[in-house]
Amino acid sequence: MFENSEKNSYSIGETAKILGIEQHVVRFWSNTFCDHIRPLRKAGDRRYYTKADIETLFKIKDMVYNQKYSLSGVKQVLQNTSPKVAPQTYAPADSSKLNQLDTQVNSLKKSIESFLSNDN
Repeated sequence: MFENSEKNSYSIGETAKILGIEQHVVRFWSNTFCDHIRPLRKAGDRRYYTKADIETLFKIKDMVYNQKYSLSGVKQVLQNTSPKVAPQTYAPADSSKLNQLDTQVNSLKKSIESFLSNDN
């Protein structure tokens, strides 16, 4: 179901079925290992997991159930072996555009100050 699928994301129910664990365990691990698993949130705040998330969940399941790691042990292993989910980054702003905006804001500010001072 998982390897041959062309789907990009899976509901929490589908993810739990793929992993062979209960949904509440998937939810708990998502919260516990939020640096490594970041489900997409869609309509109704429902969680949808990517293939990378599911692969990480398989690693966690193996470490907890087969290798008998504690959750803190799993965190330590994940920090040392797998990249964290990158925070969303933004393209650097063009400095000329920023200068232009700054000039416009200052001009508006002066216009407002002038308007307010003439009003008194």
